[in-house]
Amino acid sequence: MPNVDRKHPHGPGGPPAVGDAPSSRPEPGLGEAAGAWLAARAELVGIEAREAAGTALKRGLLAGLFGGLALFAWGLFVAGLIGGISAGTGLAWYWVAAIFAVVHAAGAVAAGMALKRPGTPMFEMTRNELGKDQLWLEDLRRRIK
Repeated sequence: MPNVDRKHPHGPGGPPAVGDAPSSRPEPGLGEAAGAWLAARAELVGIEAREAAGTALKRGLLAGLFGGLALFAWGLFVAGLIGGISAGTGLAWYWVAAIFAVVHAAGAVAAGMALKRPGTPMFEMTRNELGKDQLWLEDLRRRIK
């Protein structure tokens, strides 16, 4: 009969810990690197989202203020202009106002068409970084195969 210590059958170190088998261990640092990469990407998206929200809010407030003041000033100017043209030409004020309405409607249509044109793309830095990450992952996959 072999000489086995009944108190410690696996030796003085005790039984092996769960997950100590070499095949069950993940690549050291790979999970941590993936977590850090995801955290960095999430932080980048958050920073750009806050920048975009701040810029949009500021521009929206300024656009509203500009629009309100410009509309008020333009209305007063047009009213004076209609009265002046009507008095100078002898044409009824409502015909002059109708001509101004047609001109303004044409300007509104032109502005609406200009708004349909695409603007500058948002989150350009994030898209560039994600593109670089995709190339890096493709390179990593080629190396592993």
